[in-house]
Amino acid sequence: MKYRILSDTSEKKLEDKVNTFLDDDWLPVGGVSVLFYGTEQGVRYSQSIVKRK
Repeated sequence: MKYRILSDTSEKKLEDKVNTFLDDDWLPVGGVSVLFYGTEQGVRYSQSIVKRK
């Protein structure tokens, strides 16, 4: 099994990344995590994914 964490600066960008990996047989694990850095640094969205060999 392979494990990755995808991350990006917007919901839409993360959604596009996840959809690309879904097309390659990766599966999301759990929900989306959101980290708020503050007004100057913004927000980071993350999703863990796995792929069975």
